[in-house]
Amino acid sequence: MNTKKILYMVGAIIIIVALYMLFYKETKAPVVADRSGESTGATSSVAEIVKIEYGCDQGDVRMTFSGEDLSQAKVELKSTGEEKNIQRVVSASGTRYANTDETFVFWSNGTTAFITENDTTIYENCNEK
Repeated sequence: MNTKKILYMVGAIIIIVALYMLFYKETKAPVVADRSGESTGATSSVAEIVKIEYGCDQGDVRMTFSGEDLSQAKVELKSTGEEKNIQRVVSASGTRYANTDETFVFWSNGTTAFITENDTTIYENCNEK
């Protein structure tokens, strides 16, 4: 083979590896993570747990995501002491969690979020702490 063909092949392999690394998502490796700085008390062999605190105009919100694919969540509304268990649901943009009849919805995109109840926004301008 000539040098030009070898360079094309090496370039193609580099592009394939880069695309694989960019789009591949590991779903099998459970990890315990706590972005709020608290200890979760769980072991990494059970399921993934992620805690995120948000500061909203109406008060603070703590989200605790769990499950191997983070499909379950508990939302704690610190200003009222209310807690709700919600599940990830289909979203065209961002990440959306809701109760079974979707009357309570937590919607996040990047580090921002908002919460609606009965189609009324009850927590807005939420930013990850």
